[in-house]
Amino acid sequence: MKKNLILIFLGISALVILLYFLFPKKEEKKNFYQNISIEDAVVKKLYDLANPSNNVTSILDVYKKEVFSNEFILGTSFVALLKENPNHNNVITEEELNVYINKIFGNVTYAHSTGFIVSPELCNFKYDKTNHNYTISKGCEEKNSMRLEKKLISAKKSDTEYILTEKVILLKSDYDLVKDTEQELASLKIYGDVFENKLINEIIYKWDTQKEPKIKIEDYLNEAATYEYHFTFDGNSFIYKNIQKVG
Repeated sequence: MKKNLILIFLGISALVILLYFLFPKKEEKKNFYQNISIEDAVVKKLYDLANPSNNVTSILDVYKKEVFSNEFILGTSFVALLKENPNHNNVITEEELNVYINKIFGNVTYAHSTGFIVSPELCNFKYDKTNHNYTISKGCEEKNSMRLEKKLISAKKSDTEYILTEKVILLKSDYDLVKDTEQELASLKIYGDVFENKLINEIIYKWDTQKEPKIKIEDYLNEAATYEYHFTFDGNSFIYKNIQKVG
């Protein structure tokens, strides 16, 4: 009896092994990517949506924390709305803004509130909780000793995702480096990271007789920080999911 049970067990085991090889496991669906031009119309549109401002105060936190603040979500959506509706008046309803938030960020958590984002389309937005609308103002320009230089260098896509790769350097000016009776020197520091830890160049110049040196990010691509923008398909469109530092 015991011998028969052993034979039955061995037979079942052999059958299981045979079936395993006759019917291979279902392969996990992979996300295959293909490289596409950075001049592709969809790539340019997505990159434009994700870059509502070049002002360092408005966007630096996104690069440092790699998350979207509530103010950034609102400001980005305001800029997109105003680009598509350049003749819009200075009052924008919650409902109007909600449409653009959903279009850009999908089902993201946010709260209506007052804030600012410096761009050609917008300066700040003031929230009226009682009337559920915003009053916006335009035309401000905030001067800052720092600025970001960015360059989109590549893009790829799959059926469900776009990934855009960008290089970033941080420029920081100091106009009070040396002051004496003969010269006033300034410095322009170039960092390969947004935390000012990776100094890759410093240019000293005489600021009272010379304009700030022109910097081309192309000269620093190898040392520049690398970020990826991820856009995922939510069933209707590609939404801005996150930004990640990858190098």
